[in-house]
Amino acid sequence: MQMTVEQFDHIRNMREKYFHTGSFEGITGIRPQIMDCWEQYYKDVVIGRKTEKQKVSESELAMACESSRDLLKIAAPYMKLLHSFLEQDGFFVSLMDRDGVILRMEGNSNMLEVAART
Repeated sequence: MQMTVEQFDHIRNMREKYFHTGSFEGITGIRPQIMDCWEQYYKDVVIGRKTEKQKVSESELAMACESSRDLLKIAAPYMKLLHSFLEQDGFFVSLMDRDGVILRMEGNSNMLEVAART
C-alpha cells in the first residue's frame, strides 16, 4: 500500500502538533505504535529526561548492523521508497535497533545534516 502526499502531510502535521503541545489531544489517524515512539522521544529528549547521548564506535555500529541484518534488508527498500516524500524540510525517517542505535536514515540533505549533528 502506497501512501499519498496528503497522508504524509497529515502525519507530519500531527507530529508537529504533538511536539508543540506535548499532548495527544486532537491527534488523529496515527497508529498507536507511532504515538508510543513519539511519546518516548518527547519524554527522553524534549523534556530532558535523557541527559546524555552516546555515540557508538564504528565496530559497535558494524555489530549492530550485522545483528539487525534481516531488519535492514526488509526496511531499506521501504525507506528508499519514502525518500521521495521526504524532500520537504523538517522530515526524515530513521531505523534503530532495540538498543537505540541508528542503523539507517533517509531524508533530505538538510535534515540529515541536522540529525548528524545531534
